[in-house]
Amino acid sequence: MSFSLKQRINEGHELWAIAFSNDTVAVPTTPRNTNTTEMKKGSNNITEQKESSIRYNYFATAGGQQANIYEYQSGGKGAGNNGRKEDWKFKLKQSYESTHTNVEDFFSITFANRRSRQIADDDDSDDDGHEERQQNSRVICVGGSAKEILIIDIETGTLQSKLTGCIGPILDLKAINCEGKTEQNHNLLCSAAGNELKLWNIDTNACIAVFADLYLSDPIDLITVAWHPTGSKLVAAGGHSNNNQVEGIDENNQNMFQIYIWNVLDSDRVHEAIIASSHLPPGSNDRSRFNSLNERFPASKHNDVHTNKVDCVAWVGDLILSKSVYDDIRLWKPLIPPSRIVNNRDTNTSSMIEVQNFIYPGNDLYFLRFATSISDSTSILAVGNSLGQVFVWDLHDIEHSPKILRTVSTSGKKPKKNKPGATHVIRGLAFSPDGNTLVGCDSNGDVFRWDKQEVHQI
Repeated sequence: MSFSLKQRINEGHELWAIAFSNDTVAVPTTPRNTNTTEMKKGSNNITEQKESSIRYNYFATAGGQQANIYEYQSGGKGAGNNGRKEDWKFKLKQSYESTHTNVEDFFSITFANRRSRQIADDDDSDDDGHEERQQNSRVICVGGSAKEILIIDIETGTLQSKLTGCIGPILDLKAINCEGKTEQNHNLLCSAAGNELKLWNIDTNACIAVFADLYLSDPIDLITVAWHPTGSKLVAAGGHSNNNQVEGIDENNQNMFQIYIWNVLDSDRVHEAIIASSHLPPGSNDRSRFNSLNERFPASKHNDVHTNKVDCVAWVGDLILSKSVYDDIRLWKPLIPPSRIVNNRDTNTSSMIEVQNFIYPGNDLYFLRFATSISDSTSILAVGNSLGQVFVWDLHDIEHSPKILRTVSTSGKKPKKNKPGATHVIRGLAFSPDGNTLVGCDSNGDVFRWDKQEVHQI
């Protein structure tokens, strides 16, 4: 498995997060010397206009007071409609700058699809004097130290909506489209802020539920959140803000570094609230005053996986990947007890089954996020470190001792043994939906793109 550096630019400010869009825009390409679709009368032979497609891919970065959206082309034959190399390079599509110039620092970003209802007065409309139109748009959701979530249109770069009411900085955002999993299509968003996890319906601006452990006397800071692939559950994690490191877990510090699993679609209460949150009152286009659920009992909690702050989590099927500030990422299976027993668990009883550890050097800093690409055809894990290196593993081969398949250098050159590719911290990574492209950002403001397959040499 090989990833080669294709492009690198500098945004001029420290970057904290990067995200890839889960969908692409496909544009048909026409075979050479063929301008139209031809079909001879009385014949079933058709000359197809569409030979292949150019796909427009999008990813976005967040840091400082800016959120930037980039696009590049892939697929088809050749580079771009005319074979130009420039079409294969990523380029800035939109840029959004926060108005909170003194307090904002964007820490988190995710892509989503949003469906909003537009209300307009119309003489020919219903009895209430309003005409309703539904508008679908692709958006990025951005959050940071200003304690609010901004929903920004990808095509125009304009602010569509703002979600407020979080008690702490927005440290992580993850969106999921629940189509086919509920009675209606709901675009849901989760945010990790302070000691609370919030679930939002970004179609209607409703805060559906607030998840906070009832039995946690000294709250921790939730730092990271991830959706189960089915949307049935969430995993969220963090650490105690007043303790940077604890050597072991005992009765006095067992809640310092906590991982929670919360039921979402598996909970009848939350499921019903999700459906209710999409029903808009007549003449209104949001539900910002929605009566949120207070969920106080997690499905399970796990304090024996790490002994320091947990800053990144992800689902791999029903297994969980998590990392702290030590030199490994851990893959484990959560043991989820019957309802309510979680709050009376014996602290000496393990809450998980270890599956595999992925060890790598240079993980001595906080807030470094790994990335995964999980599909039928690929299963990859990648993480950066404080030395400017990126390590890649194949998750299909977890039965044996995992090996670093490739050390990717941010300098574009093959890394020498024990030598970093750069001195800047790789803060965030993200894979394209097909797993063929890896993008990353660092503390110097650099944005990188690596390709696994040689579509076109830049």
